[in-house]
Amino acid sequence: MTESTSPETDVTASTDRYRCTPAIPKWPALAAGRAVWTGHQPRFWHPGILAKYLAADQALTAAGDRDTPLHHLVVDQDVQNPLALDVPTLQADALGFGRVRLGPVRVDVPTGRQPAVAAALPPLPPGTDPRAARGLQLITHALQRHADQPTLAWQVTHALHELLTPHLGRKLRAHPATDFAQAPWFNDEIDRLLHDAERCVAFYNHAVAQHPDAGIAPLRREPFRVELPLWHLSWNAPRQRVYADLADTRPLLTVEDGTPISDAQQLAPRALMMTAWLRRPGGIHPECGLFVHGTGGGRYERITDAWWTTWRGESLTPIAVATADQRLRFDAPVHTSTDHQRAVWFAHHLPHNPEGALALHPPAADTRAQALIQEKNALLASMHQDRHKPRRRKAFHRIKQINKTLCAQAPQALQNAQAHVDRTRQGLVNATVAGRRNWPFVYHTA
Repeated sequence: MTESTSPETDVTASTDRYRCTPAIPKWPALAAGRAVWTGHQPRFWHPGILAKYLAADQALTAAGDRDTPLHHLVVDQDVQNPLALDVPTLQADALGFGRVRLGPVRVDVPTGRQPAVAAALPPLPPGTDPRAARGLQLITHALQRHADQPTLAWQVTHALHELLTPHLGRKLRAHPATDFAQAPWFNDEIDRLLHDAERCVAFYNHAVAQHPDAGIAPLRREPFRVELPLWHLSWNAPRQRVYADLADTRPLLTVEDGTPISDAQQLAPRALMMTAWLRRPGGIHPECGLFVHGTGGGRYERITDAWWTTWRGESLTPIAVATADQRLRFDAPVHTSTDHQRAVWFAHHLPHNPEGALALHPPAADTRAQALIQEKNALLASMHQDRHKPRRRKAFHRIKQINKTLCAQAPQALQNAQAHVDRTRQGLVNATVAGRRNWPFVYHTA
């Protein structure tokens, strides 16, 4: 439990067959009688993101509410490619991954401002994991069933809800962030932001500076204008930064090149503004009683709380932080760098000490080999104290001859040692893929 401007609750959600149990008893009470929200960009999430929705669902259930929908904030003002999905591949012992694109997406345009697509499953990379192949089929079919949606964000969101249904105990109600502009309070908030721009940005940047680990950049401050925590959106066009032009007595909203913004309906909040509006008392209907974040959101909400409290003097509603790690298991060797270093050391050590292989690998060394081993041990013992260089050199060459003769009696041991080097080298490469926790959750359940 950590203290902040608004209460914050940490929850680690375990995805054992996609069930999760509250780790802290306080957070279900925060959900009682008020709406529980969570959210993310519209894409096919990994289990760590799914954990937020499981935790929010469990918060309501633990509060005795089994019927109220879970409110899903769709971050559709963001830019991304939700239809480009990585797939794990396995060929022989080599793990890898390829990328599959299910449809054309403009990565410079917010998903809420470009059209839905005709999704299709292309040929898969060689060796594609069967679980990923089945998951991609489910995703593609869900996208095809919702191709009539007005935006790509809505298409992906409806497909997501369809795929999430087996794992949640309640319905989801989607709220795109681009719809904030239609709220009755929106114009008043924009006007307040514009006319208090300098104070707003000063407090914002101060809070950002206090939490450099959150990954949030400060807003730009220039002579006679400041950047606001908003985006200007147009249909099928890149989003633009928004500024308050303060050169005149009356402030003016503009985009970066100075063009005035005449229609506030084209504005959407950036991350901190979005959750601040959502979490402020009476800000959104239905009013947020608890917002469930992932670890990234949990970090940046410390900025939101500090900024909003100092700028607006309001306390925001509580958040919970839920996360989970779940990895696909593969029938392939996986090794650490220590494993590989040991294998390399042993493969180098063995030709110089083959008597160990003869003792460990039957048949045991014959009488001739035993005599060579005894001779080698005697030479090593004498060399330790012998300072006569020619004699030492002669002993050294004799030891090399003995090692070569002994190695000829243990060829399989030498081959096995080198094979283990190759196996651990491949296992080290495989570990990168095997350690990934960001495969779409559908791969785990398909």
